[in-house]
Amino acid sequence: MSRPKKENLDYFPFDTDFFIDTKIKILKAKFGADGIAVYLYILCEIYRDKGYYTECDEDFVLVMSDYFRFSENKTMQILEYLFSRSLLVKSKLSESVTVITAKSVQRRYQAAKKASIKKEKGIFAREVIVDERIWLLKKEETEPPIKVQLFEGLPEKNENLPEENNNKSMEKSLKESKVKERKGESVPADADTPSPFADYQAIIDLFNKICTSLPKAQNVSDKRKKQIRSIIRQFNPDFKSVFEKIEKSDFLTGRNGKWNGCGFDWIMNPSNFVKIIEGNYDNKEGNHAEHKRTDEQDPQGGKYGTYL
Repeated sequence: MSRPKKENLDYFPFDTDFFIDTKIKILKAKFGADGIAVYLYILCEIYRDKGYYTECDEDFVLVMSDYFRFSENKTMQILEYLFSRSLLVKSKLSESVTVITAKSVQRRYQAAKKASIKKEKGIFAREVIVDERIWLLKKEETEPPIKVQLFEGLPEKNENLPEENNNKSMEKSLKESKVKERKGESVPADADTPSPFADYQAIIDLFNKICTSLPKAQNVSDKRKKQIRSIIRQFNPDFKSVFEKIEKSDFLTGRNGKWNGCGFDWIMNPSNFVKIIEGNYDNKEGNHAEHKRTDEQDPQGGKYGTYL
């Protein structure tokens, strides 16, 4: 069976009680009008694109951020709020495909299709086929002309979860990955964790700010984006804490004179990263854990002062 034809909408109904909804009030309180603008932008993209969902990847976040002149980090903060309040639901269909939808979106979509498709003797002239992996409405909530079935030629079906359970599953996987990180365990790359969208420039800027003993990372290359995504998938780290850990290490910074090969790309290698978070390169007991620079001139003429 071939893929069903596109069933997007040219316009969608807008509820008059939208602005008095508590979730929307909190969205505005946290992010101002920017939060509401992002939410409406995504709704328009969903209805314009597939009608009841849209695919969400790095390009989607980047284009939306550029449109509003936001940082990717701010856009992701707004998205995470929308997911946490079930205003939107994020679902991973495969390793490379993540979609955004919501029960409220699908109710409006179903109502729009019921109103737009003609009836002949009380029967709709045609059916609207939707993918059962993405359709969130229960069987008793789904009405003609909507027909739910599994689309062929696509990745295997994941278990559909109600809106609330889907978000709880995402939160649980995130918490589990953080627990594993604290224990020094790596999280498999294909773990069911939220899709790793990242503000690459912010991560590199944080590295340059904290790891002052190491060579600065000068640009955000495709290779580095791939490295960062891999690290987030496997470890979901607190980069600030990791970079601070590195800067305190005499070995990684080269202060003990034994090695000077550490840099951003070396750190972002998963096999090296796990050793860092496990403490393999922490200073041994008796070494100086912290190094402070004095304002005095180095007796040997060094321009960086004396480490105490």
